Amino acid sequence: MKVYIVVRETSSNNMFTGSSILGVFANEISAKQCASKAYELYMLAKSKDNTYQENCYITDSFLTIADDDAINLAKNACPKSERMDHLTEESIYCKGFIEGFEHAVIKNE
Repeated sequence: MKVYIVVRETSSNNMFTGSSILGVFANEISAKQCASKAYELYMLAKSKDNTYQENCYITDSFLTIADDDAINLAKNACPKSERMDHLTEESIYCKGFIEGFEHAVIKNE
C-alpha cells in the first residue's frame, strides 16, 4: 500500500530548529491539504519572526502490512485483551505496551 508522508523542516536565525512528520495519508489529495494547512501556519509564524524558515514536502513510501502471525504475536504480548485499542488490517496498536508490535515486526522481517 502506498502512503504519502508530509514532512516539515524548520529553521530560525539560520539555525536548524527541527523536523517533524505532520501526517501519513492514504492519498495525495489529503497530503496536499495537510501541507496547505502547514503553509497557513508558516505564514502566521513568519509574521512574528521574519528569520523563521520552513520547508514542507510530501514524500511517498510503501507500507508493508504484517501477516496474521505477526498480528497474533502482538495481540498475545498485550497484558489484557481490552487494552487492544486499535486493530485493522493496516495497523496494530497496544496502549502503553508497544513491545508486542516490536517483536512482531522483528519476527515478520
